[in-house]
Amino acid sequence: MLTKLFSKKKPSEDEYRLIYDLFYDRVYHDAYFVTRDKHLAQDVVQDTFIKAFRDLDSLRDRSKIGAWLSTIASRTAIDLIRKQKVWNGIPTEDVYLEKDKNNLSNPVEIEVEVKLMLKEVGEVLSEISIEHREILLLKYIHELKEKEIAELLNLKEGTVKSRIFRAKKELRNIFIGKNLNQHMDGEVL
Repeated sequence: MLTKLFSKKKPSEDEYRLIYDLFYDRVYHDAYFVTRDKHLAQDVVQDTFIKAFRDLDSLRDRSKIGAWLSTIASRTAIDLIRKQKVWNGIPTEDVYLEKDKNNLSNPVEIEVEVKLMLKEVGEVLSEISIEHREILLLKYIHELKEKEIAELLNLKEGTVKSRIFRAKKELRNIFIGKNLNQHMDGEVL
């Protein structure tokens, strides 16, 4: 369906609505991941689709519209955060466990462990740079390849690889530091 949609020069109003409906959840998730605020995320979604629809003709590979919208959403959210000079953190369990709420086969203990783990990861991710968060979001949440990330962010593939490496190293160091502090706190008490 999207192939037919993009064969035209300019989509109709119904076709714009279809794009919005198909990608709203993904764009909202990306916006919420960065802002950690439902209202700001909704503002980002609106701005993202306005920007995307305005520049739709600049998208070279129409099959990657989802990744393109995700990049616009992430960058719009980061810009919004920078403008406000406020960082609310990143999402913990709200976004990721919403899909699992309907799955009744998971025991409560597993859900609690996942919530605790996501909370810890969320705390650590809030300590790394915005650029590193963006790279990790594209790589591990959206499962894009380095080449795709490079195209979306207008970077060289080597730059993307080194940012991923540095982001992972930064996360590892923070986790090690937190675990050492917790271990030492336990021994002192």
